[in-house]
Amino acid sequence: DLGVPARDGRAVERDPRAVQLIDANLAPLVASDRPKPVIIRAGFAEAVRRLAGEVFDVIVLDPPYAEHAAAEALEAALPLLSHGAATRLIIEHGTRHTPPAGHSGVRLTRTVTAGDSALSFYER
Repeated sequence: DLGVPARDGRAVERDPRAVQLIDANLAPLVASDRPKPVIIRAGFAEAVRRLAGEVFDVIVLDPPYAEHAAAEALEAALPLLSHGAATRLIIEHGTRHTPPAGHSGVRLTRTVTAGDSALSFYER
């Protein structure tokens, strides 16, 4: 239910300028009775290692719009999807690149496009 606020959230970014922008954008959204979302200052592969064993409801990835980036992002996220939870994975990519149909039991359920961008939704 999207009407229920998330218990907590995390962002992964290694570019210091982007970290500042994320922090500034999150600041007005943080309720006083909820913890501030954590920004992990690292590349995605390092963040996956740090987050190993945690359970997520939704993971949204925004890799570069390169030809194989969505497939690489899906493969890199697999360790975060292996805990028996019904985690949904969403990968943003360019519409000119076909998203992978799935990987290791994770399957593509739908793709939504808007202009040159697409969101592909995956479930285990």
